[in-house]
Amino acid sequence: MKTIHLNSNELYSKMYHLRGEPCTYVAYIRGQRCTTYERLHAEISAALQFPSYYGENINALSECIEDLDWLNAERIFIFIDRAEDFLQFDKAEDNAYSKVFIRAEEY
Repeated sequence: MKTIHLNSNELYSKMYHLRGEPCTYVAYIRGQRCTTYERLHAEISAALQFPSYYGENINALSECIEDLDWLNAERIFIFIDRAEDFLQFDKAEDNAYSKVFIRAEEY
């Protein structure tokens, strides 16, 4: 997974540009909302339009993020705004959630 750091203006500009490209899906995750397990899973599942059977746990996240076929996109971009908030929560979990996103690059 390629990680880039953007300020807010750059982030919104990049997202706006990418949303207009064909066969491209842009997910926007608000890191400041990812402060509990429930809120983290709700934010990620909404941004990536997970199916209703999503189990809201790390294993279900890994399974769904490795199979995003329902998005019908050739390219998927995931932007995490206020990533420091997301990463603060993730750090307490041994970076398990970051590892899921990194593994997803292979798919």
